[in-house]
Order: sequence, then C-alpha cells, then structure tokens
Amino acid sequence: MKAIVVRVSIAFGLLAAVTAALYAWSYSDLVRGSARTVEDLAPYGDELRSLDVYGDSASCKDPNAGAQAYEGPGWYPRRSPAGDHVAIASSWGGPVSTAVLGLVMDRPFYHTVGVWDVRAARLTPVISIKEADPHSGIAHRYAWSKDGRALLVIGSGRLPDDYEAVVDLCLVYLPAANELYRLSRCPPYSERSVEQKPACWEVDDRPAR
Repeated sequence: MKAIVVRVSIAFGLLAAVTAALYAWSYSDLVRGSARTVEDLAPYGDELRSLDVYGDSASCKDPNAGAQAYEGPGWYPRRSPAGDHVAIASSWGGPVSTAVLGLVMDRPFYHTVGVWDVRAARLTPVISIKEADPHSGIAHRYAWSKDGRALLVIGSGRLPDDYEAVVDLCLVYLPAANELYRLSRCPPYSERSVEQKPACWEVDDRPAR
C-alpha cells in the first residue's frame, strides 16, 4: 500500500512539473520590454494623435499592399510606404482555439506587434499587448508614419508594465534604431470624435492552428 502511495505521489509530482513547464513555455515568447515614456516625439506624435482608431480593421485591405501579397509570418499586415517593412500581429491560433484555451488560461489574449523586414526576411517582435477585454479581440491598431520610418500604435490594451490595467495606447516604434516610445501626451479616446466604423467587416482573420 505504501508503495502505491509513493508511486501516485511521484506521478502527481511529475504531472505538476510538466504542467508548470508547459505553462511557462506558453508565455516565454511574449515581449515584456517596457517602452520609453516621453511627452512627445516630433513629428510622429502629431501623426499618431490624428489617427482614427476606428478607421481601420484587421480585416480591411492594407492601403500600402500593392500588387504583391504579403507572405510572411503573422496576420493583420500593414506594409510601410516604401514596402521594405511590414507590421504584423502574432497570436495563438484562430478564434476557435482562442475560445477553448481562453477558458483555462489567458495566453490567447496576448498579441505581439512585430515588424517584418522584407529584404532580410527577419521578424523583430516589438511589444506584446493583452486584450483590454478578453475574448473581444484586439482593441489596438497600427499604421506607418508618412515617411515610413515609424510604426504608430493606437487604441487600448494592457501593456507589460502592468497587464492588469487597461490604458490608451500611444506608441511609436522606430525600426532603424529598434526603439519603442510611449507618448504621455495622449488624449483619452473617450474624448475624441464620434466613432467611425471601417468600411470593411470586422472579423477575426487569424489563421487557424
């Protein structure tokens, strides 16, 4: 009897260890680096604040897509004006797997914004943003600056500094310097103009895995 108890204890211990290892592994690819907070970053601050967070959707066509379809990793691609970089989102699976896994863990609610270097075929993860309202999908959008040298991230979500707090996002990423900035001069979206829905349907087009 004592031998059985020992074996059961060992089995449960191994199961707990494997579960903990898998749990830790599932979060290991998140980008937890903090953005450098500045009041403003000319000229990109004005461009960012003028963006309509409701004027784009992951299901809308990329305005800079051109004739060549994006074939790199991730989803929600937004090509830079020069076409040398593509902003993308990396997530766990599609809506079905998210709904199922989301019942037991919050990992499916994290989405990493990254930049794909077309010439080098290299992905640079920028930051992992947790959904403001789990199961509702991303509430952030991104667009390239007019000169194509900065990626502007707007909307709302939870940042690595404090994944428990929902904040308005005013982020500027500079690929050339690999630097991420968070602008403190960021008016709340609740105080902005009336919501304007994009012309295309709002759907989750993440590839199923």
